[in-house]
Amino acid sequence: MESEDGLYKVNFNTPLGAGAGVVVLRDGKIQGGDSSIAYLGSYNLNNGYFSGSVKTKRHSNGLPSVFGVDEVEIRIEGEMKGGRATLKGSSPQRPGVGFQATIERIAA
Repeated sequence: MESEDGLYKVNFNTPLGAGAGVVVLRDGKIQGGDSSIAYLGSYNLNNGYFSGSVKTKRHSNGLPSVFGVDEVEIRIEGEMKGGRATLKGSSPQRPGVGFQATIERIAA
């Protein structure tokens, strides 16, 4: 697996809303969150192709989830180059609600 370990800012949206947070990519694991939702999952990176799965869980009252429900599994994929990735995905808990995200490394 290629190494793109580090701290990333993330911006994401669905047709239901938009949000931002931070994630740490390290050794195939994703950990992060925002002011209301935690993100935990795993990823693979192979020749610039990023794929992964992230589960969300509410940890505090606050902004609504961009999926309209707090706990979802998001399957994501896209291209990573130079510490930046453009991703798209979906969730089986909310079929038909498309997900888009960009992540950009802010620290190694």
